[in-house]
Order: sequence, then structure tokens, then C-alpha cells
Amino acid sequence: MGNPTHELGIEAIEVLIPEHAQTRKALVGQDSVDWAAVYAACVASGGTEWVVVEQEEYPDGRSPMDCTRQSLSGLRTIVASLPPRLAARPEEEREQ
Repeated sequence: MGNPTHELGIEAIEVLIPEHAQTRKALVGQDSVDWAAVYAACVASGGTEWVVVEQEEYPDGRSPMDCTRQSLSGLRTIVASLPPRLAARPEEEREQ
């Protein structure tokens, strides 16, 4: 069982603040969240074991699944850009 003082998982939900509405999209990695800092903080806390990508907005008339795939891809790109000690990945990665 995980450390009760830490979350075992987080939900990555795109966030777009009004000031960014014209320049960004509601997709992880293209939204208003500094996902590198969020992910790094989760890894540094030592308790996060998984990340769920949830998509609640669908820009450019795209399908929910297409937007979710793009957000997952954005998160993977962010994680890959982090220093190795912060980009640790589980041995098995599953898409659902």
C-alpha cells in the first residue's frame, strides 16, 4: 500500500484560462498548465504511481478520443523532456 500522506495517482485534465483562449488549446501540453512542473512535483513526492488523462473539451471539432490521444501524446512528450530522475516510467505502460 502507498504512503497515506501521498496521492497514488493524479488526473491530467486540460485547463484553458480565458487569457489563453486565442493562443492555446484545451489539450494537455497545449493548455494553460505547466505539466512539467506538475509531473515533477508528483514524482518528487514519491507517491504518485499513475496518471489518468481525462479530456473534457474537444477543440477544433475533433472527436473526444482524438483529443484524448493528443493529450496523452502531449503528456508523454513532456515527461520525455524531463531530466531522467524525474521522467521515471513504470515498467509497464497501459493505454485504456
